[in-house]
Amino acid sequence: MLASSLKVMMTTERRTTAMNGKYPGFLPTSPPRVSRRRAKHLGSKSVMLRTTCYAFTNIFLMAALQDKIVLVTGATSGIGEVTARELARQGAHVIILARNREKAEKTQRAISAATGNQQVDTVLADLSVLHQVRAVAAELHTKYPRLDVLVNNAGLMFGAEREVSADGYEMTLATNHLGPFLLTSLLFDLLQKSPAARIVNVASMAYRFSKPTLDDLQSERSYSPMWEYGTTKLWNIMFTQELAQRLRAHGITNVTTNSLHPGAVATGYG
Repeated sequence: MLASSLKVMMTTERRTTAMNGKYPGFLPTSPPRVSRRRAKHLGSKSVMLRTTCYAFTNIFLMAALQDKIVLVTGATSGIGEVTARELARQGAHVIILARNREKAEKTQRAISAATGNQQVDTVLADLSVLHQVRAVAAELHTKYPRLDVLVNNAGLMFGAEREVSADGYEMTLATNHLGPFLLTSLLFDLLQKSPAARIVNVASMAYRFSKPTLDDLQSERSYSPMWEYGTTKLWNIMFTQELAQRLRAHGITNVTTNSLHPGAVATGYG
């Protein structure tokens, strides 16, 4: 049944991308620059209008995100760290989910110092270890009344040798898909308590490099780091699509799910 469903979904290619300037999914923190030549061509009123529109848009975003409770996984570096920082800058109550306590607390302090937002918390879990995912979900239920945004950003590409998680799953699959899938499922009731919740799955165009074999989902017969990473990004996209369809089918309108390709970003990842 699973294999047939995957085959059907793999015949369609639908992508949701969200890119805006330097930071995926967010406005930059200063108005776009306009050269003197361009300003002369547009006229001062046009340039002023663009800057004013930018300012109003930024104010609108700050109002929209003020005190929203947002969980960002993999937020101690790269895209996750920038995402957490910019959300905090817009007034959100940000929760950093990370594996390493020292890195998480260092990032927490840095974000609060950079944004002036003291509503930055940390929780710890290794997403490849499923009992840790269950434990952190239980912790979040005790600490927060709802969840407005879940950003499933954490992801890794492993080395040339196939590795296995503590639960016996191929490590890339466990970290990039199974952990986020379980976390989303366990936090769904918190998301439903928000008037307009968002689930954001950070995927990648690397899914084009995937070579999924439905009778070898854990790559026990054939393993390649890039193919495995690409396949997990395909699962992220397919999970997003299937979840969106199920939400519609059940009439759940206050939870929206999207996947995105962040583009090529110099994060030190890999």
